[in-house]
Amino acid sequence: YYFTVVDTDFHESSPSNTVMCTPKDDNSPVIKHSVIESVLTGKSVTVTADVTDNVKVENVKLFYKMENEEKWRSADMINTSGSNYQAVISSYGISEGTMQYYISATDGVTTSYCGESEFPNVFSVVSSEAHEYKSEVIKNVSCVEEGIIRFSCDHCGDSYTEVIEAAGHDYIEKTASATCTKEGKRTYTCSVCGNSYSEDIPSTGHKYDETVVEATCGEMGYTEHICSLCGDTYKDKFTPKKEHEYTEEIIINSLCMKDGLKKYTCKCGSGYTVVIAATGHKYAETVVKPTTEEKGYTEHICELCGNSYRDKYTDKIVSDEHKHEFKETIVNEPACTTDGLKRYECSCGETYTEKTAALGHTYMETIVKPTYQEMGYTEHKCETCGNIYRDKYTEALVPETHKHTFTESVINKASCTSDGLIMFSCEYGESFTTSVPATGHSYAGRAVSPTCTSEGY
Repeated sequence: YYFTVVDTDFHESSPSNTVMCTPKDDNSPVIKHSVIESVLTGKSVTVTADVTDNVKVENVKLFYKMENEEKWRSADMINTSGSNYQAVISSYGISEGTMQYYISATDGVTTSYCGESEFPNVFSVVSSEAHEYKSEVIKNVSCVEEGIIRFSCDHCGDSYTEVIEAAGHDYIEKTASATCTKEGKRTYTCSVCGNSYSEDIPSTGHKYDETVVEATCGEMGYTEHICSLCGDTYKDKFTPKKEHEYTEEIIINSLCMKDGLKKYTCKCGSGYTVVIAATGHKYAETVVKPTTEEKGYTEHICELCGNSYRDKYTDKIVSDEHKHEFKETIVNEPACTTDGLKRYECSCGETYTEKTAALGHTYMETIVKPTYQEMGYTEHKCETCGNIYRDKYTEALVPETHKHTFTESVINKASCTSDGLIMFSCEYGESFTTSVPATGHSYAGRAVSPTCTSEGY
């Protein structure tokens, strides 16, 4: 180094003499080297090292020899860049066996070693005819992409690669089954990478089994269709009910003045009863002539039940030739099923009674036509006493196909707190009711102003 002097007018003097100095070097060079493991015969070997020093590296040398040689050979290691040094051992100096070597580096003051002559680094020299390959996966195989594996010889560095075929997806199937009316779905998911896709499964449609149900006298016939898969069902091909096959049974025998009862029963359980009109009395007349002790009369005795009454009385035979003059009084008027009674009294005190035969019913007929819900019949109603009986029944009407047409009628109107009720009725007699929810209160607000003594609200 040198120095100059500058005055206050900024005039600079000439330089002084040049002074030189050298830093004190008390640190040894540092050598970093990866020891060679093995090489093949017939190939040169490049030895590399990283050498650094706090001041400078003056020289780096490689010493080497085969294990069976006595003399060490040497070669200067060339600085290739930065702190990198390398030297080449020619293939001509390498034979099969063990190679020994060490490295020395000096900074001109001190020297460092990697290995020593007494304890050198060593590597094997192997015949070039025998590779020892180690494998390394450099690209992993996937379901859809190939992998790559590299094989490298540790001795000579020779290498090659092989392709590993793509493994392909390992799909797991999950199925949501189709139904008669809804599509299903089959999903495939790869257990390795998660890739998935799905397929639609068409709905199966109903598979109906048909059962023909024969008509009876109580029910219409039809064909029932039941799906063997889901149980869905419907009916069609309706056939009318059959005629009832009634058997007749007398429950109560009719009497002269009392109706009887006849019952008709079908094998299906249906049945009805018919009143058997009272027969009325069948009287036989017997004329009894008067005597001096008894009046004469005509006696009427029913041949069926034995009921009897007397009328057409004639006077006793009397010596004084008194002739009775009887006055008639009605005690009981005859009814449809009960006899009447008359009383006859003479001014002399002689009396007698006679029955008046029951009138019997006087029926008026009314024909009631059948409906879709009720059988038809002929109704007999007595004009006198109102007694009723029915006979000549006809089957209820059966529509082959019928779509209900309901008429709405309000039974109870809904209020604020209670439900209403509406009835829907079809002309064929079918009906049902449904409730109408309560409307709830609809309050109207009214403000009451406060006063001196009470709050507003």
